[in-house]
Amino acid sequence: PKYATDLNGVAWPDYCYERRELEEHFFVIGDWGGLFRGPGVPPLPAFDGKRPFLQGIDDQAQLLVAEQMKIRANVSKPRYLLNVGDNFYWGGVMTQCGLETDQVAPSSIAQWQTVYEDVYDGPLLGLPWLGTLGNHDYGGFKFVTGWDQAIAY
Repeated sequence: PKYATDLNGVAWPDYCYERRELEEHFFVIGDWGGLFRGPGVPPLPAFDGKRPFLQGIDDQAQLLVAEQMKIRANVSKPRYLLNVGDNFYWGGVMTQCGLETDQVAPSSIAQWQTVYEDVYDGPLLGLPWLGTLGNHDYGGFKFVTGWDQAIAY
């Protein structure tokens, strides 16, 4: 399709796995993309007064979770990951929506590299991610940033 909106109402074909073992594993992840503010810059905190921000934990949450996923993946050998969205905090992919699906903005590539490619590597590399967009992926509070770039990527 030329634009992501050309896919409105289109369903993906069934995605089936042949059973390979008595027990199958998959991972589920959501609300994961809080890293991108530049090299060495911690993610934006969510100071809402309900609990304190823990330095060394909250500023590294995505990396800590990804590390545990990699450790666990070596044991459980997941077949795929279910991604429930909110891939880019707080306001989605940092470009305007409306590009054609064969165009990925350089800023989108940089975000995906930092928040996804560089984080979910090792034993997670090459696993299918079956996902959806969360409210933060739909372009921040104005819903104008590049949600369609998540589809193009």
